Amino acid sequence: MDELFAGAEDWDLDDYVPSPKKPSPKKVARQPQIQSGSVKAPYEPESYARCIVDAVIEVELNGRWSKQLDVHIDKQAKDARVIYLQDDWYDTDVRPGDIVNAIGHFDLSSGRPIIKITAQTNLLILHPDILLTATALSNAPQCARKPLLSSLVRASNDITPALVWGNMLHEVMQNCLVEKCWDEQWINERIDEVLLNGLGMLLALNVSVETARTELRRRAVGLGIFKDRYIADVPKSEAILSDTRSRSNDSEMLLAIPQLHEIEEDIWSPKYGLKGKVDATVEAVIAEKPSTVSKNTVMNNYFSKSTAFPPSTPTLTSGPRPFEIKTGRSLAGLEHRAQTMLYTLLASERYGTDVPDGLLYYTQTDTVVRVPRSRNELRGLVVARNDLAGYMIKRIGRENEVPAHKRNKTEPEQKDIEEIGMHAEPFLPPPIDSEHACRRTRVEVAEVGESAESWGFGV
Repeated sequence: MDELFAGAEDWDLDDYVPSPKKPSPKKVARQPQIQSGSVKAPYEPESYARCIVDAVIEVELNGRWSKQLDVHIDKQAKDARVIYLQDDWYDTDVRPGDIVNAIGHFDLSSGRPIIKITAQTNLLILHPDILLTATALSNAPQCARKPLLSSLVRASNDITPALVWGNMLHEVMQNCLVEKCWDEQWINERIDEVLLNGLGMLLALNVSVETARTELRRRAVGLGIFKDRYIADVPKSEAILSDTRSRSNDSEMLLAIPQLHEIEEDIWSPKYGLKGKVDATVEAVIAEKPSTVSKNTVMNNYFSKSTAFPPSTPTLTSGPRPFEIKTGRSLAGLEHRAQTMLYTLLASERYGTDVPDGLLYYTQTDTVVRVPRSRNELRGLVVARNDLAGYMIKRIGRENEVPAHKRNKTEPEQKDIEEIGMHAEPFLPPPIDSEHACRRTRVEVAEVGESAESWGFGV
């Protein structure tokens, strides 16, 4: 049972299971951004074109197999263009009639505008009107089947202590950010409030209010430490910002959070086919001090017998950053990084500025981790998103499969369920058959998948 609910404290109930409604958070007016002292270039969002696919052809282009999409701009049939899918984009299951977003710049020098979607440049969003959550996508690289099953089945009995403590601590910290109050007595009062609002969950757990109060106060001890380190106008010397990609001799980073933009912010992006609810969006001031010792400097000083090193000046940057609160013990795992990275795309659109990274705060270790946006990881997540959207459209049904003028709108054709199961395309990816991963899938979800398969549906 412990393995079944591993990581439950960080599950997003909005995506998977119903939960008691939280009190509406106070809206926080967006403040002007702190300037770093240097002039920032105006933000130019990546251009994109919403296209309808007319034909799909496999071609060889410059010695590379490519998938050529003949498309036209949506609602502009005469604006014909060509999209080439190469590298891992080549396997995208795109068909005539599908809607795609081509993100990047078209080459206008030829007769028809052309864009190449490759491992290095540009992105393709398949079925962009299907908005998938960042939480669901963060699980997709390990198992594409799990998020789709979770969207079909909402289990109601997977409330665990770790899940309840995590959600309650989320709410307490969000109150601290909104009210800018972090003293122990005030936090204890907020804990009592969330316990009162969550009596139903405590009853389901068979846990007394006093036991829950003791547990939450123990888990909330780090909130005061967080405030002392990171809530400031400029970074403090002890406000270390970790980066799981950095090496021991890489630059040192410090973080200050002078203000809050919003909590529990719902952001939808038809451009990327994504949506998400961000725990908080904060104004972050990051001071990055380059490493003072490089290999060349060490060698030069060795031969010159010099002990002097050139001084380094910290680089100061600021701007809105998605801020995810994690109450589990795992540090910057793949799912957490993927979710936060996708939130940087949503935040860039929402705030009209470049958001190159996000922040993960781990309450159990008092650690804040920077998650930089990586092209390779982002490409993998978008490819996974397109795969999920492809399976979802199979379940919904493609409108272009039957021409509009041939549809009988008054008397729809009746089909036997066995016939549907025999000819329908699989609307779920194949199982990964991993004992470790599959036994953590919720029981109801697994049973529904097996039942559908026994009926003859391609799941």
